[in-house]
Amino acid sequence: MNAKSGMFFTTSTDARPSVHNSVSGSGARRRIRRPWLAAIMALALAVVLLAAGCGGGDKNGLLELVPEGATLIGEIEVADILEKVDLDSLLEALPDEGDVPQSIDEALEMIVGVIGIDLRDISRAVIFGDPQREDDYIGLIVRGAIDEEALVAAIQRATGTLLMETYKGRELHLAQDDSDNFAYTLLDQETLVIGNSDAVRHVIDVEAGDRDRAEGATYDAFNDLPAGLIRLALVVPQEAVQELGGGLEGFLGQQDNLGGLPINLDSFDELEILGFVLGQDGDALKFLVQLDFAGRESAANVGDLLEGLLKVAGALAPEGQDLEFLDQVEFDLDGSRLTISLDLPISEIEDLLEGLLNVASESRASEVVVPTRSAGRGEAMAIMPGVNHVAEGRTVDYSTTPPTSGEHWGRWADCGFYEGGLPDELIVHNLEHGNIVVSYNVSDELDIATLRSALDAISLAEEWGVTRFYDKIPESMVVVAAWGRMIRMPIFGLDGMASFFAAYAGALGPERIAC
Repeated sequence: MNAKSGMFFTTSTDARPSVHNSVSGSGARRRIRRPWLAAIMALALAVVLLAAGCGGGDKNGLLELVPEGATLIGEIEVADILEKVDLDSLLEALPDEGDVPQSIDEALEMIVGVIGIDLRDISRAVIFGDPQREDDYIGLIVRGAIDEEALVAAIQRATGTLLMETYKGRELHLAQDDSDNFAYTLLDQETLVIGNSDAVRHVIDVEAGDRDRAEGATYDAFNDLPAGLIRLALVVPQEAVQELGGGLEGFLGQQDNLGGLPINLDSFDELEILGFVLGQDGDALKFLVQLDFAGRESAANVGDLLEGLLKVAGALAPEGQDLEFLDQVEFDLDGSRLTISLDLPISEIEDLLEGLLNVASESRASEVVVPTRSAGRGEAMAIMPGVNHVAEGRTVDYSTTPPTSGEHWGRWADCGFYEGGLPDELIVHNLEHGNIVVSYNVSDELDIATLRSALDAISLAEEWGVTRFYDKIPESMVVVAAWGRMIRMPIFGLDGMASFFAAYAGALGPERIAC
């Protein structure tokens, strides 16, 4: 195997100056759960999901702006993706459902609505960060025509008020309620830096010559990757390796998973750096994974293990699911580096997507909890016949107050605490995703603090819970709702809320999407 063949994968700390300007946002007071991170990852993930094509080379010098200390470096050639790849054919393999775009233009418009950036105006992006830090240190450097007004509107929807300060001659915009963890700046009319406030400042430092740019193991591993449309190098945190090994060992050791094979995953403990490349050669997509280990023996052991597991997985494939492509996966060992590659025609990927989605749909249908009074806490509510999207701004007549099903807007709410309230038509979309919506009609600050404290003690609420003020229920009451089910309780009796989350978070509704 020649790892260099074909084309492959791409995507700041002084004393804080005083704030001297602000931009008003939606004004909704909420508990922010790193909304900036969701926005950044939405942009990066959107680009990655659209990816396949050819490119390479630091055309605009964006990599030169990545600061030292980055243990994650990625590069994405956005313009080539959109210009050279028939993405519509891949989207046609997805189910024809309300939330699923059926064309690339529709997908791009959905992305614009969420992040305020039109990927058709972007040529290139670089993502960097350090997953081992506890402060969500991650940044994105984007080159293209930036519509700052649309960007600001999207950020305000997620974070509320924006503040502005000057840092080394640059206008730095920060979220008022999360100024340590979100910022963006424009280095020029075509270069946006967005992310964790330290990460953005560090890019400004590099540009000003006050901080070294990235170098060392991550940067070297990144540059060792073949040129291509998307490239990514990551220093793998040891705790992540241990969690992965433990999870795989537990899964593979069960009798129903790959025959209960005796698996030894100790060699994964020596995994140090992971690289990924995606590219295109003719009508085929090229996937490459590069694993760097502390020693050759571990690399060889993992290669043998993965190769064996792929053979077993192919033999145990569900009926109707063709996994013959697994036979095409190639393994190459060079010292302590294991390279895994696969070339797949786009037509085969379409067939694979359709097959996987069919299997997932059948599995999901068999796991849906049917709401009944005996199924658990709360009261079952009749599911309304319509579940389609309606135009945003249009009101819907629901059969219950608050609603537990029905038609809804195409947008949904992020997890959080919204003292300003949220429209029914918005949160019903959350219910469709399997989220739990807590509606309260409480004005006393101590009672609100009690509710917040109760939610903070429920770990599932962080990923599945949306809480809003709601004056259509009696005062001092709280109603907790899932798709087709609700439970009512007074503010002084919230004991049943945790068990409701435990029973229904991610379990009810046609879809399973954490907010």
